[in-house]
Amino acid sequence: MTDEEYIGVDYDTPIAADTIYQLINSSTQWAQPLYLVGANLCRAQLHDASLRKGNLSECRLRGADLRGADLSGAQLYKVDLREADLYFAKLVGADLREANLHDARMWGTDLSGAKLLGANIRGVLLYQANLCEAKLGMADLRGANLQGADLKGADLSGVLHSENTRWPSGFDPESAGAREMTMGFDGAAEGDGG
Repeated sequence: MTDEEYIGVDYDTPIAADTIYQLINSSTQWAQPLYLVGANLCRAQLHDASLRKGNLSECRLRGADLRGADLSGAQLYKVDLREADLYFAKLVGADLREANLHDARMWGTDLSGAKLLGANIRGVLLYQANLCEAKLGMADLRGANLQGADLKGADLSGVLHSENTRWPSGFDPESAGAREMTMGFDGAAEGDGG
């Protein structure tokens, strides 16, 4: 194929489901992590998919079905997972720095050891999620539901939360380094002054 014949990837068009599964099967067959940096996988059906150690940084996975998927050790830097279903997915040690998880559903998700530094986790359902040893520094947890979540050893330095963030029973977010954001008279978020 000559340079003139090379078409390249159209990152604005979602990748077809059969193409995604061919790529996953090929990476599994050759024992190589999947590499789809910047790809459009919006609304992709990846239920129970094995994406271990794959590089999906800056991918668009908005509304994707990743229930039960294995993304352990995956590179998910700046990934868009808004409104995605990640029920019982495995993201052990995954790099989710600056990821957008707004309104994602992550009930029972294993995020142990994951890096969520600066991630948008607003309104995320993290009920009974495993966040042991997770790095959440500077993440936005306003309106998130962490009831029943395991936060043992999690780094919450500089995490933002709001009065409607739900924490595990008896958990004190301020003593863990989180700070509450309130709404000012002009509707802009502001610190609690503490």
